[in-house]
Amino acid sequence: MLTSEVAFSYTRFSSTSQADGDSVRRQNALRDDWLKRHPTVKLDTSLSLVDSGVSGFRGKNRSDKRNALAQFLDLVKRGRVPSGAWLIVESVDRLSREHPEEAVPFMYDIIRAGVRIVTLSPSEMVYQEGMDLGRTLMMLMEAFRGHGESARKSDLCGQAWAEIKRHARESKTPLGKNLHPAWVKIKDGKHVLVSGAAAAVRKIYELAAKGWSTPRITRHLNDTKVPAIGRKGVWVRSYIQKIIMDRSVLGEYQPTKGSARKIIDGELILDYWPRVVSDELFERVRVGRSERATHKNVRAKRPARIAHAFSGMLTDALDVCPMYTIKHKGRQYIVSQKGFEEPEGDTHRRTFPLDVLQAALLGRMRELASADLFTDPTASALAEVTAKVAGIERKLKVAVERFEADPENTTWASKV
Repeated sequence: MLTSEVAFSYTRFSSTSQADGDSVRRQNALRDDWLKRHPTVKLDTSLSLVDSGVSGFRGKNRSDKRNALAQFLDLVKRGRVPSGAWLIVESVDRLSREHPEEAVPFMYDIIRAGVRIVTLSPSEMVYQEGMDLGRTLMMLMEAFRGHGESARKSDLCGQAWAEIKRHARESKTPLGKNLHPAWVKIKDGKHVLVSGAAAAVRKIYELAAKGWSTPRITRHLNDTKVPAIGRKGVWVRSYIQKIIMDRSVLGEYQPTKGSARKIIDGELILDYWPRVVSDELFERVRVGRSERATHKNVRAKRPARIAHAFSGMLTDALDVCPMYTIKHKGRQYIVSQKGFEEPEGDTHRRTFPLDVLQAALLGRMRELASADLFTDPTASALAEVTAKVAGIERKLKVAVERFEADPENTTWASKV
């Protein structure tokens, strides 16, 4: 088992821009200084407890299993973190900026599991089992302070964002440098079309108006080397589908609000973006797709997902796309997302038998008997290796989930 004098370091910052700023350096410096003053404590580096660009105001860092703190809490709950371990954080508000009625109970869950929480700012404080009233009140006060700051910032940001939207509605001013379609850019304070990207969008609509299916359009754009829009670097069916359904090509902008940006916020703004296609072409594509969707011989049916031991973990090395599982003539195969969108018999469609893959991978694995952890004299070393493996599995799971949530993000694709 891991020794009791082990520490885990948790770092969180709300904005990804802070990764290049002083926030991470300051949090790491405070942690390293504390470790120097406590030489008997060893920092566990097998777990990378960093939540980058994650806010603690809504509690997503502890409730969303894709985030580091939520995964650490799961390890605590399952007894994978030894009693007596330390959790080092800069301050209480790094763990949570929720209302204290939400923040304090979950911190007590950590403490009751035998984990000691040490905060280093504004002053060093240890929160642990049996702590006195003074420390309990200090934790409560820090929780109130962090929540109050975030609530005030949220209110101010909401007011500022509402003002930005008001200007956008009244004078068509840009919302921000990244808040526009991929075929639009800001030049001299105005929205202008990116010529190559806009031409690609028009090409998509022209082909769709001719009755071309989305997979056929995808294949044609990739085969003819039309520069892809977006971060993935290749044309994919899902993005072309999104473009065809996006009324931004008509210059329309519908303000939204909420964390998922799905709640309509005010009236539709016409002629906000530069127009890419005509109303006539857009309507022709819409009607044509609707008619084809009702035709049983033409309608595409996506096969049901097939679960297996490596679901969600496989990526095609050639096109860096996630691997899907399909069934053909009674046998299961894996195929990349790009190949999945190709019609059967197409030369671009590379498949591999799932049973062969699973046999090869599982054949290289060995089973570890749980009793060995208690009878083997090297159990301590084995436990450390197990913890490292768990850390790697956690990183892979996060990378896969974030990649599946945003398939065009090449950063997460490369991490997988």
